[in-house]
Amino acid sequence: MSAPPTIIADVIFNRTMKGITRALSGDNNDLCPCEAQTSRCFCQSFLSGPARIMSEIDITSTSSMHIAGIDNVTNHMMCLVPIKSLDIRGSRNQVRLDPSANLSDCAIMIRGSGNLIIVGKNTRLRGLIYVYGNKSLIRIGPETTTETVRFSVGGRASITIGRDCMLSRNIEIRCFDEHPIYDLDTKEEINNGQDVVLGDHVWIGEGVRVVKGTTIASGSIVGTGSLVSESLTIPNAIYAGIPARMIKQRIAWAREPRLMNWEKVNFLSE
Repeated sequence: MSAPPTIIADVIFNRTMKGITRALSGDNNDLCPCEAQTSRCFCQSFLSGPARIMSEIDITSTSSMHIAGIDNVTNHMMCLVPIKSLDIRGSRNQVRLDPSANLSDCAIMIRGSGNLIIVGKNTRLRGLIYVYGNKSLIRIGPETTTETVRFSVGGRASITIGRDCMLSRNIEIRCFDEHPIYDLDTKEEINNGQDVVLGDHVWIGEGVRVVKGTTIASGSIVGTGSLVSESLTIPNAIYAGIPARMIKQRIAWAREPRLMNWEKVNFLSE
């Protein structure tokens, strides 16, 4: 007797993300964000729990969810607040959301295969997570909030957002250019993707653009309308301008005065 046309299996994952990635893809790729297994890693906090493996072409298509491909893994149905929309066109992608994550005003769109999305606990995201191409990663840390942010992920590169970051409106963060540029002589692509990293407790103002290959140090503030085209490496500093430049050092910020925790906002000793 043949298997039913639609196979949707509940699976309990209690492994490292590295194990999950290798089990699904069958090779030793470099998607695992926890390769070093550092003490600050937050991925392990929500790897255990039910997930869904979508194993047939065009398994699900509704107004808010469309998944086409094979072996795509998502646990979005475990979220306490339903995700706005999920659209996957490709295979062996993984969407790992902590159940407490609120993506009711955030859409996820994947066009490619072997990509990985991780969203930590107590996050609230508004905007779009757009993944194009293969084997790219976005990881958003616990307690991080966004208003309207577009994350553009691709080029086999990654975007990493730390803990307790606060991102305002009309922001774009990208780790690739979306369209390739070639050298006329060598015929080689010359605008490959490059990783973007935001440290912990970073505040990004309205209208900021963060481009590929940049790092923003923990505890920093990036002022309204700035362009981050070079790494901002000094923590607990204010940056602003086009391109963004440091304008003040040794600062700390809080979402509200009553929430200031001095032990958690000073990153100068790290």
